[in-house]
Amino acid sequence: ANAAAKRKTGVGFGLSLVAESSTGVLYSADVASGPAGGEPPEDIGRHCAFQLLESIAQGGCVTRAAAPTLLTLMAMGSEDVGRVHVGRDVLATEEVIGLGRDLRAFGASGWGLRDAEGEDGDVVVSIVGRGVGNVGRKMA
Repeated sequence: ANAAAKRKTGVGFGLSLVAESSTGVLYSADVASGPAGGEPPEDIGRHCAFQLLESIAQGGCVTRAAAPTLLTLMAMGSEDVGRVHVGRDVLATEEVIGLGRDLRAFGASGWGLRDAEGEDGDVVVSIVGRGVGNVGRKMA
C-alpha cells in the first residue's frame, strides 16, 4: 500500500490570545501550526505570547500591519475629523510616512499629530476625510 496515501494533511492547531487594557483597548495575536506540522504546542504558545507582548509594546490602538489600511480609510472616509491613537514606533515606519506623502500628493488632507495625553510614546493622528463614496454605484 502507498504510505503517502494514508498521510493526513491539514491537521493542525492554532492559538489566539487577546488582552484588554484598562482603557478598553484590545490587543491580539494569532499563531497557527505550519502545514508540515511537527512543531510542539508549547512553541506555538510561546510564539503567540511573544507576539502579543510585541503588539502591546508598540502601543496605540493599531498594529504595524493594520496602520496603512486604517489611515487610508480614514483619509477616504466621511468629511469629518477622524482620530486614532497610534504608537510612535508604528507611525515612524517608512511605509506609513510614505503613505502620508502619497495620500497628500493625491489630494488627501494632511495629518495632524499630537502627543497622546498620559501615554508615553503614543501619538494621536487626526485626519479629515474626503468623503470618497462608492464610485461604482450607478447615478440616478
